[in-house]
Amino acid sequence: MRRQVTAIVGGAVVVLCAGAAAWSAMVAGHTVHVDGTQLGWRYSPMTWGLLLALVGAGTVMTSGGPWSRPAAVVAAILGFQVSVRALVMARSWFHVHGTTGVAPDQLAAVVTYAALVAVLATAATVAALAVVWRAPGGWSSAVPSRPGLAAMGVAVGLLLPVVWSAAHDNRITVSAGMIAMYALPWGAGVAAMGWLRGRTAIAAGATVVACLILYAVIVLGDHALTYLTPPPPESD
Repeated sequence: MRRQVTAIVGGAVVVLCAGAAAWSAMVAGHTVHVDGTQLGWRYSPMTWGLLLALVGAGTVMTSGGPWSRPAAVVAAILGFQVSVRALVMARSWFHVHGTTGVAPDQLAAVVTYAALVAVLATAATVAALAVVWRAPGGWSSAVPSRPGLAAMGVAVGLLLPVVWSAAHDNRITVSAGMIAMYALPWGAGVAAMGWLRGRTAIAAGATVVACLILYAVIVLGDHALTYLTPPPPESD
């Protein structure tokens, strides 16, 4: 009964924090132009997909049923991704998004809201981890029962930024952003499967795969949109 209550309370915290983070992200997306105020979301579609899925995972957690613990694993991985993405944006907003559309006097507000997204997502992650920790089949021991998966997660965290940098000839600052936004959360999700069992382990792996597919779809969509968009007319 106590574990069920923990799952319900943890799920409610996840839903509330995810909703508040989405609100903060939308506020940070307001940009002021000479012709008035317009809403221009500066966060990538990946962030909105993660927040939506985080609300869904938290909702499942509030049921207190047998799927509340796997949902907590999903919420922890998603919340981790949102928090590190927001931290990167708060640390280097212009580097991530460029200077277009943000007035200089808005920078402090935009970065503050990005930091608030990071804090709220971190709170959701902690709440989800608390549910996983108390769940049957949550943590088996300090030593992973499947060390191969734990090692694979470490490899993902270390090698993904190297592959990205080699493919795109990026600077170390961009590689650091890749480590924070993708390599660390995905690697942690894979590594967690070394300690988790049953549904919780399957949920961790499925979440990482789903995030990878979402990222690939967004990247391919961006390239397709760029390819299909006609070039601007040349000025005389």
